[in-house]
Amino acid sequence: MMNKGQERQTDAFGRVPRYEDENLVERNVRRTEYAIKRFDEEGIRYVRPSQDSDRFIVFGADNNRKYQFYAGTGLILGPYEDRGIENMVRVAKKGAAFR
Repeated sequence: MMNKGQERQTDAFGRVPRYEDENLVERNVRRTEYAIKRFDEEGIRYVRPSQDSDRFIVFGADNNRKYQFYAGTGLILGPYEDRGIENMVRVAKKGAAFR
């Protein structure tokens, strides 16, 4: 973690050191696991196209709408665009019109 005012350490080629990349990977894994837990708790239907990715295809309550959800960033793409797992759960359960 960087403190305020600290610059990111890079090598001669401008790449970020490996330990910072590993922290991002760990964070994405935790967020993906949490998204799976929330979807299962709420009974929301979803598909993971790749087990190596944090991407989900989430089906809305009426099953006519599909949303893409990226657990690492919380990005929701589809008829309703927003961020956050709780917003994704709410929209999947009640529909985009709920907002």
